[in-house]
Formats: sequence, C-alpha cells, structure tokens
Amino acid sequence: MVLPVSAAILHDAGRYDAVLESLSRPMRAHVRTEFQGHRLVVLDDHADLFRHLDFTAHAEALHDWLARAVDREMREEVEFLARFDRAVEGLRAVREMPDRKERLFVQFVVQNRGRLSQRTRAQFAEVSDDELATMELAVCEAFELDGEGRG
Repeated sequence: MVLPVSAAILHDAGRYDAVLESLSRPMRAHVRTEFQGHRLVVLDDHADLFRHLDFTAHAEALHDWLARAVDREMREEVEFLARFDRAVEGLRAVREMPDRKERLFVQFVVQNRGRLSQRTRAQFAEVSDDELATMELAVCEAFELDGEGRG
C-alpha cells in the first residue's frame, strides 16, 4: 500500500522547509565552497559534520505526516472514491457512456459546483438537456453539492 505522505506534507510545507533547513543551514555555515567553472567545489574536509547528525526533528515530522496520511488523507480519498462511485451509478441510471466520459462528466460538474459549464457541454452533445439535468443532480447528491452552479 502506498501512503499519500506527499499530500500530508503539502498541508505542512512550512514545517517541511524548516526541518530540512534544521540540518542544512548549520552545515552551510561550516563549509566553504567556490565555483570552478560550472562546478561547485567543496573546499573543506567536512566529513565530521556528518558523523553525529540529529534527525529527531525529521523523525517527529515524518511521524506526524504519516499519521495525517493515514488518519486524514486516506479517509478523504476513500470518501471521494465512494462519492465518485455513487455519482457514476447515478449517471448510468440515465445514460451509458464510456468510462472516460463518465469520469470527465463527474470531474467537470464537481469543479463547476454542480453544473456542466457551457464550454464543456459540447463534449456531451449526445446527452439531452433533460438527461443532463438528471445527471448533474446525481453528481450533486453524491458529492453533497448545494448546486450553486445550477441555474
């Protein structure tokens, strides 16, 4: 199983940067470098800097991000997939379409808060206006949209 840790980190980008800099900033203060042509060359023997690193902040942050990934990100993903399946089931009750078009229809309606935009309507020209309204409603119900975008 792949955990969505990167999604958890995205919600905590400031901490991510701080944790990385907690080691790199002090190290940079002790390492002299110079450019030789297009190459960055380290001038000092810096092996001692790597002997006793403290990764406590990294381990604590990773623990928190993993916990968020399991507790929140995965739950949200499972909820989204269940809602998506309900929406597709509602579409299929009205009209059969290729899987790709079903995915696009749901995506477009969710992004536009409950309504297929006029710009994307042409991609579903085979769908009558009555069918379209019923399909939009199915997506709204599955995703608990208030239908703000609906006219």
